[in-house]
Amino acid sequence: MSTNIHPHSLHLKLNSLVAFASFFVVATVASGQKKDMPRENVIEIPAIGEGLCFHNLFQSNMVLQRDKPIQIWGWASPEEKVSVSFADQTQRAEANKDRLWKITLPAMSANAEPQTLTVKGKAKLRHAPSHIIDLAPTCLSAAGLSVKGMEGKSLLPVFPKDSMWQRTLYWEHEGNRAVRKGNHKLVAIHYTPWKLYDLSKDRSELNDLSETMPKKTDDLRLAYETWAKRVGTLPWNEVNVKKSKKQKMK
Repeated sequence: MSTNIHPHSLHLKLNSLVAFASFFVVATVASGQKKDMPRENVIEIPAIGEGLCFHNLFQSNMVLQRDKPIQIWGWASPEEKVSVSFADQTQRAEANKDRLWKITLPAMSANAEPQTLTVKGKAKLRHAPSHIIDLAPTCLSAAGLSVKGMEGKSLLPVFPKDSMWQRTLYWEHEGNRAVRKGNHKLVAIHYTPWKLYDLSKDRSELNDLSETMPKKTDDLRLAYETWAKRVGTLPWNEVNVKKSKKQKMK
């Protein structure tokens, strides 16, 4: 969700160690200790991505228990060395053959000041905005074949070197629709109004900017409508009407 990801590391802003620490965190950590950690290619507990990652229990703005040791765990390549830094403390671990790494930070006193959790390893992450439509062009490019006329882009250029290339992405599924350009994403669910989010500051999409940034909202909405017309995307109510007519004809 709302993690700030950089090459070689994962960063997470936490509202840490306040007096009314969340029972959810404590209970979930205890439960996680009783379960077997997932092996490679076995999805038992959700993680953020492949390679270097931490369990998605750890999210931005979460609250940690004060005066208790803090366990943090995740996954990496087997034998990859991982360092975890939080509140001026750093602990190190090595991922085992099942990719699991785990560290324990010592108990800390209450502190309402947000802290950044940083997990570092040898893995390299990429920031280039991408979409499922990029998978086919990437595979074709890797095979030396042409991708001319495809909507997606080959991701091969960002494998060796990170890039924040500028592009506009559109998608729609059963009336749910969205457009992303740069850091701004305009999204709507079925017949609800459009909502605008700044992904550079709000990856969880909690702060709707559509009223405070009406021009950006209109620009992205018009861009989506132009794309929808070009590719033949119909409003969901029209799709349902056509489905009803076909069913009656049968």
